[in-house]
Amino acid sequence: MGRLGRWLGVCSIGAVCAACGSANAVPSASGVAGLRQAAEAYAGATLNGRFGGVERALSPECRATDHITAENLPSAEVTWQRQLGVSFSSIRVTGVDVRDVTPTSAQAELTFNSPVGNDNWVHYVLDDGKWSVGGECVVPVGNFESSSGSG
Repeated sequence: MGRLGRWLGVCSIGAVCAACGSANAVPSASGVAGLRQAAEAYAGATLNGRFGGVERALSPECRATDHITAENLPSAEVTWQRQLGVSFSSIRVTGVDVRDVTPTSAQAELTFNSPVGNDNWVHYVLDDGKWSVGGECVVPVGNFESSSGSG
């Protein structure tokens, strides 16, 4: 499976919504509240096709990899929605769970109003005082890895 396919495969309806806070906000708090805010912002950007918000949510490590781009985000979203069988516009975040919180890293998973479910824990790193997607660089919804390409 190519990287875009994995982007689509690791993304598990876990952190994306149309109503999850300010779409362009850049969460800055370093505690658990900041982690939850970062997870909701990343989900909102992904579900609403806002590449700038997705890009801001990524750690420098994730931005440096071959990840989703402004050009391929719209087609990736069409594929994800088709695979999930539900429109992103109908998905709302209903909660954020966190685990493995340390001073420099954590994981967050969103719950949604969708019957599709979620089993996608997104790894976050504390970067310059704010939580950013790090580690495996996965998207917050479905079961898709955030890397694109054919590798």
